[in-house]
Amino acid sequence: MKKSKRSLFLTERRVFDTLKKNCSDESKIEYERAISVLVNRYNTTIRENRFTVGGAVEVFTFALLKSVGINCRFTGDEDVKGDISLPNGKLLSLKSSFV
Repeated sequence: MKKSKRSLFLTERRVFDTLKKNCSDESKIEYERAISVLVNRYNTTIRENRFTVGGAVEVFTFALLKSVGINCRFTGDEDVKGDISLPNGKLLSLKSSFV
């Protein structure tokens, strides 16, 4: 039996619903400020800085998810398929672009 697209991403939807519901304005501002400082300090037009910034964004995002009670594990340093392991072993792979 083929699963619907909606059921394929049920874990991911629950994680983002939890983040949206439980993330305080203060946490959002702190996360955005940390990303802004990171991008300004490590100019991503320099190619090798992109890996540094990308890795830091993964860690910041992991910390934000944990801060709202999401049971996840950082896997960016050990798994090539994903950066954050969500409940039930689903992997979240982060991609970012800074202009």
